[in-house]
Parts: sequence; structure tokens; C-alpha cells
Amino acid sequence: MKYILTFLAVLICVCCQAQKQDTIIFEGASKIIIKNVNAAKDNFILAGKALIDNGYFIASKDGEFNQIVSDAFPIEGNAFRRGLVFYVVSRDNEIIITARTRRINASVVPGADQHAVNEPISYTKKLELSRVVFSRAIAYAKTLIGSIYFSE
Repeated sequence: MKYILTFLAVLICVCCQAQKQDTIIFEGASKIIIKNVNAAKDNFILAGKALIDNGYFIASKDGEFNQIVSDAFPIEGNAFRRGLVFYVVSRDNEIIITARTRRINASVVPGADQHAVNEPISYTKKLELSRVVFSRAIAYAKTLIGSIYFSE
């Protein structure tokens, strides 16, 4: 009985930490993962070139940790005006893209600097902002070589 309870406790802990991954976009997806066979440094160079080729600018990059942050790219819709920022992390055999938005309009909280805040965006069919952000992120991901997966 003791072993069964211990096994169930460990199983519950492992399942709680699991992240959903799928090749089809789903509600709550927040990352795009591109699986390929390249080394981390090659993926870093590939991701940087693809950002520039797609019209984005690189705000910062860290060659030691293979991370790139794009400059805010303006996107607009009926109810929003934001800057789209991509966080790209290159690893061996994968590139992870996380899209975030930065407010461009007037500050919502008095005295708060909204230009410095990058808000994470999860995919939701109902929100136009989410659809626009993920359509741009998917277009960028398709320019990279590899299989595309979506993750929480």
C-alpha cells in the first residue's frame, strides 16, 4: 500500500509539470517550438537572419546563451495598438519562439512606464490581438527550417 501511494504521488507531481505540445495550435499555447537537427549556434544564426529577413530588428542578442530579442514591431487592430516582441532561444535541435506585446498607447496605470513592460500572449480564438500575434509568429516560424510545434 505504501508503494502504491508513493507511486501515485510521484505520478501526480510529474503530470502536473507536463506541458502540452501539438502540431496544431490550441487554446492556451504560448510558445512555438521548431525542431530540427542543427546545433545551438547554427540555430542562433538562422533565427537572427530570419528575423531580419522578415523585417524585424534585433533589440538585443546574447551569443553565449543563444538568445535574441526583437525590437517592438507595431501591430494594430480594431481595439489595440501594440508593439510585437519576439523572444527567441536557440538550443541544440530546437528553436523556441515566445511572442510578447508592448503597449504603445497611453499609460493605463498613472505613472507606470508601459513601454518597458512586455506582456506574454497566449493563443485564444476570441481575441483579435492573440490571432494577429500568432499569425505573425507562425509566419516567422515557417521561414525557419524544421517541424513546428506549439506548447504551453
